[in-house]
Amino acid sequence: MMTYSRSQVLNIKEKIIIPQLDEDLLNRFLSIQKNVQNSIKVRYNKYKKYPPINNSNNNTYVNTWRKKSKKVFKKKMTKLETLQGDLIIELNKLTKINYKKISSNIIKLIEQDESLVTYLLQNLFIKAIIQEQYCYLYAKLCFTLHQYPIYKETVQEFINNQYEHILETFTKKTSIIAKTEKMTEYDLFCIKMKEKKKSIGCFQFTAELYKLNLLSKSKLEPVISHLLQELITTEDKQIKGKKVECVCCIFKTVGYKLEISLGKVEFNKKYTKILESYSKNKDIFSSRIRFLIMDSIDRKGWGY
Repeated sequence: MMTYSRSQVLNIKEKIIIPQLDEDLLNRFLSIQKNVQNSIKVRYNKYKKYPPINNSNNNTYVNTWRKKSKKVFKKKMTKLETLQGDLIIELNKLTKINYKKISSNIIKLIEQDESLVTYLLQNLFIKAIIQEQYCYLYAKLCFTLHQYPIYKETVQEFINNQYEHILETFTKKTSIIAKTEKMTEYDLFCIKMKEKKKSIGCFQFTAELYKLNLLSKSKLEPVISHLLQELITTEDKQIKGKKVECVCCIFKTVGYKLEISLGKVEFNKKYTKILESYSKNKDIFSSRIRFLIMDSIDRKGWGY
């Protein structure tokens, strides 16, 4: 084993040539050294200020140095607001399978405050026009409420008011949506699709109400007549297509009932022959719309 004296080590040290570092590189090293030292000091100070606490329940350490999130205090809700919230929750759960259970829960909530009937009906209509696939459930819920003598008048009044609103809204001259400077082609497309969906939802809900005898034939026929009349007066192809879809939607829902009520001959004279003329018009209607019309003429999907 070799050993070296102090003098030998110092002698070797003097002979070693230490390379000179570039000033920029040296500054970088010094900066890193300073950051590391500061980081160690900060962590040490935090440790001194917030030492780990031994949790006796599970023998683990809790990091008490972490900032605790602030508790958000919810606004205190009134009894009516709470009931309204519960009502919307139940309404969102409504499906064909659990209809009996959910409708029963809704009735129980309404019994606590009768003013909830109007609130429920308003939300039913809003949901119906944007979710046409669930219109039959919302119409069925209206029918269930209508069976209760205490709610019958309120429900019927609401249905009549909504019918008048739909008739007034859609008998006005349909305005063509204009594109603004900030609006892209996609934005314009989304707005048109939204308006189209609302239109179909309105007429689908109206047809479902007629199907359950909550709306009379004398009120449904003017709606169909107006839609067919607009096909003649309107020049815009997109609006014509939208109106045809609304008519086909009504016939798909209650076409069989109208045909029985009017008689096959009268029904064909009033509606079928008009639709037949449009089913052959390739200049105005797309293939999808023409096939939709033909399905209505052939009574496909009418649910006999």
